[in-house]
Amino acid sequence: MSTPRKPLPPQIYARRRVAALLAILLLVIILISAWALLRGGAEPEPANTAQTSTAQTSSAPSTTAPASSVVEQTAATETSADSATSADSASAQASDTELASAPEPGKDTCVLDDLIVEAGSDKPTYQPGEQPRFIMTVSNPTAADCKIDLEEQKLRFEVYMLKDAAKMWTDTDCNLPEQTGVKTFPAGQTVVFDAVWSRAGSAPQQCDARQPVEPGAYFLHTVIGTNHSSPHTFNLI
Repeated sequence: MSTPRKPLPPQIYARRRVAALLAILLLVIILISAWALLRGGAEPEPANTAQTSTAQTSSAPSTTAPASSVVEQTAATETSADSATSADSASAQASDTELASAPEPGKDTCVLDDLIVEAGSDKPTYQPGEQPRFIMTVSNPTAADCKIDLEEQKLRFEVYMLKDAAKMWTDTDCNLPEQTGVKTFPAGQTVVFDAVWSRAGSAPQQCDARQPVEPGAYFLHTVIGTNHSSPHTFNLI
């Protein structure tokens, strides 16, 4: 007759229970992993669909962009054509204006209107007793010498009141012209003339008892024939 076994200590039973639970937990983890792998291999379509959807989403802007781009290009082409026509018209008008206001570059003839006449002074403001020195510059931008008969096209300096444009003085009223005869203005060069004003007013045939002009703002024109400068302003104190 066998000897009855003694019951095991409670600690042993507890360890066995823990080991059994761990084994069951491990088995569950293995089963879940296997199921996940099987699910991933058995359902490839959703993954592909997701990828396709992502690709479509990311490519949607590029698909839309060409369509808009085509419309914009068409509009741009039409606009460009209109702009080109407008630009050509504007260019033509600008060219006509430039041709009317300035001589052609390299022009091989020269007439009075081709000359560029400018006015200046040695100071912007003159104190009492100071006599203004006026400067005329005449530039010939053409490729030809310009011969001007200064007997017919008089060269002169003219001073006007700024407030009402009343003429106060011309250097030829009471003096001989600065230049006479035929004057040559060389091609591509500038010729300078000057005159000093006594600050006395004058008028043709009225040269006796000339009176000083009043202090104020004035402007100067330098002129050859009908070709005159822009006004140059100055002040008398």
